[in-house]
Amino acid sequence: MSLFGLLFGSVHENSLSGLLHRPIPGNDMFSNTSMLRRGAPRGFVWAALISCGAALWALTPIAFADPDGTGRTQSIRTYHLPAGPLGSALSRFASESGISLSYSPDLVEGRSAPALRGAYPVMEGLRILLAGSDLIVVEGRSGGYRLQKHAGPGQGAVQLDAINVKGEAPQGRMLAPEYAGGQVAAGGRLGVLGNRDVLDTPFNQTSYTAELIENLQARTIADVIANDSSVQASWPASGYSSPLMIRGFAASNQDVAFDGLYGVAPTFTVDVDMAERVEILKGPSALLSGMQPTGSVGGSINLVPKRAGDLPLTRLSATFVEDSQFGGKVDLGRRMGENKAFGVRFNGSWQEGDANVDDQSRREGSAVLGMDYRADSWRASLDLGYQEQYVDAPALITFLSAGLPVPDEPDNDSNWFFPWSWVDIDDTFGALRGELDVNDHWTVYAAAGVKETHWSRLSYFGRVVDADGNLNGTPGALQYRYLTDSQEIGSRNYFDTGAIGHQLTLSTTRFRQRTDSASVSIGPALDSNLYDPADVPAPAVPDLDPSRTGDNLLSSVAITDTLSMVDDRLQLTLGVRRQSIKTSNFNATGARTSRYDDSALTPSGAVVFKLAESLSVYANYIEGLQQGTVVGNSYTNQGETLEPYKSKQYELGVKKDWGRLMTTLSAFQITQPSGVGVPDGRFEIDGEQRNRGLEFNLFGEIRPGLRLLGGFTVLDATLTETGDGANEGNDAPGVPEFQANVSGEWDPGFLNGLTLQSRLIHTSEQPVDNANTQELDSWNRVDLGARYVIRRVEHPITLRLNVENLLDKDYWSSSAYYPGYLTMGAPRTVLFSVSIDL
Repeated sequence: MSLFGLLFGSVHENSLSGLLHRPIPGNDMFSNTSMLRRGAPRGFVWAALISCGAALWALTPIAFADPDGTGRTQSIRTYHLPAGPLGSALSRFASESGISLSYSPDLVEGRSAPALRGAYPVMEGLRILLAGSDLIVVEGRSGGYRLQKHAGPGQGAVQLDAINVKGEAPQGRMLAPEYAGGQVAAGGRLGVLGNRDVLDTPFNQTSYTAELIENLQARTIADVIANDSSVQASWPASGYSSPLMIRGFAASNQDVAFDGLYGVAPTFTVDVDMAERVEILKGPSALLSGMQPTGSVGGSINLVPKRAGDLPLTRLSATFVEDSQFGGKVDLGRRMGENKAFGVRFNGSWQEGDANVDDQSRREGSAVLGMDYRADSWRASLDLGYQEQYVDAPALITFLSAGLPVPDEPDNDSNWFFPWSWVDIDDTFGALRGELDVNDHWTVYAAAGVKETHWSRLSYFGRVVDADGNLNGTPGALQYRYLTDSQEIGSRNYFDTGAIGHQLTLSTTRFRQRTDSASVSIGPALDSNLYDPADVPAPAVPDLDPSRTGDNLLSSVAITDTLSMVDDRLQLTLGVRRQSIKTSNFNATGARTSRYDDSALTPSGAVVFKLAESLSVYANYIEGLQQGTVVGNSYTNQGETLEPYKSKQYELGVKKDWGRLMTTLSAFQITQPSGVGVPDGRFEIDGEQRNRGLEFNLFGEIRPGLRLLGGFTVLDATLTETGDGANEGNDAPGVPEFQANVSGEWDPGFLNGLTLQSRLIHTSEQPVDNANTQELDSWNRVDLGARYVIRRVEHPITLRLNVENLLDKDYWSSSAYYPGYLTMGAPRTVLFSVSIDL
């Protein structure tokens, strides 16, 4: 099958396996329960991707030479900017062109810009917007642009004609520039609405940058969101998965989007070295990007893949993670051709060794190749990736029996999940995207992605059965394969009706996943203890033969219109999406055991109004979707298909740009319905959880060399309806009433190149169960870090040291995964790396 057929056709049972000559692992996979070896096919994937990266490096002097030594790109983009305030015009221009442009709000206050409509290079576009003013642009230290008044000859100002761009050029689909401090972007991607500047976004979104990811030595999305008070990790850091909770509702690890497509990113956890941005949109998002595959409604996460910049990049890193995990990374980027139109970026990483919890060892690696092409009127990109993860004795969540008090925290480096347990996961994935400017006012786009995931596990989920911490549970083995394909086709049309500008978008999406699985409980039940784990021999594991057990098909059509008025100061977005949901489940014989087929409309509206160039207020109403239920035979309405569950959000917020510091204050309410049994014996949509919250977020620089990132969240999560009235009015489990995450960076100045880091996380008490009889204590965590850049050498070297949980505190971190389950906090963890740019 051709690559085009793979991406745009339906995935069937032999699609990716056929492509890679790799069958589903057979019975031999359990022949050694301490290590899985899948042989040549896995090596083939690694060899193919790493060979591409090596070839990229080897060809540098021949194919990727910078002809003029400037790193300048003259790619042309199409703009549709109305006449209006200069600040608004420059902000939109920077977002759409992908350049980094900074300026003080008072510099543009009261100034106007002419309309900019048509296709222009960056230089020409800036020249038109600044025509007739006394403003000029100077080159920033990181290659971006900075606006200032003309300073006269010999004072370091560069006239517009002479700007020498040394930074990275726009990275596919108009990547928003970094905000002051470099930790967060000045905008992000909003699904069908495209890129939006922070002040023009009628939602609460944060886009964390690759610079932040690298400086934190973040390994997973859970490490990145440690800076966000609205987000919690609900699975142990020493496990293998990264499910989250956003605004008090679950956000599944399987609902992470890759460049806007669901079903492409690695399934359980993502090596964030592949990401240029990690974008977190808080609240439901059915209109913007369609129903998430598992129905997460608290928020959504999108990974923006890395693209090659104009300057050649060769970065090699050696890494260490406590206890004795050693590894390395490579990051290569090159552009070639006329105007450097074609780019290639390769990221590879590998880490292996003993972890800092008892009996655990880890082996993790990834290889991702990203290619893009940018022409005057069209752009395209292709990403190919592979990621694998093997863990001995992975930490899991622990169930607490009803009526028991929450047990004292065990030592944070203890591990009551037996040494013979393991998990083995690998993902092979790819995504193709293209967009075409039909004319100055109309852009069409299409994208498609595929993924194949193999997941095998031998595990033990212990249940706390008494106040002494005794555990009981039955081991189990499973073997899964997911085959996923996802597509999107759409268009954006810009036009005016009188004094009102329009951005009309049409979009259709499709997501399909086939699940092959087999699982077995391996008796008898085993006894152990939280504080003194038992020494139990490994159980004998029977052969497993996975067969098709599930098909999931999601499809949707959406239309939105963003109306711009009063010189773009007022923007109103209205839209609706029709979402169809079809699922089937099968037993081991292949017989269908259940089927669901229904659809729903999700209307939404949002408005943003700029009170000034640096101050905006916004409001939104948006919905989220979850699959409904086919009622089982234990209820009087058995066989009835309940309509999809609709979650609803109302939000009001204000955003202020203080020049180099951005703040957001938002208030919201989200209601999530659920199916419950009611007194008359029926199963109906009669349950509801209501979360009301207040969020404060900030990022940027409070002065040169001092950066802040973080905020706090106050949240009232209530079980407002429970069907039978039991627990009605109680606090929702797993949701803290208060959370604060604040981090800072300081360049002290007494040693050039040195930066000191700190972070404080505070999480208040959390109910564990619906009855509110069990509660986790509040906890605090302190992280410290430092990095030192050695620039007085031919090739810059960066040393990074981070210490998480500096005080080595023992704590239960969360009960958010599911009512009654406990998640253990990670022990003190030391991370060290050395990077060199060649």
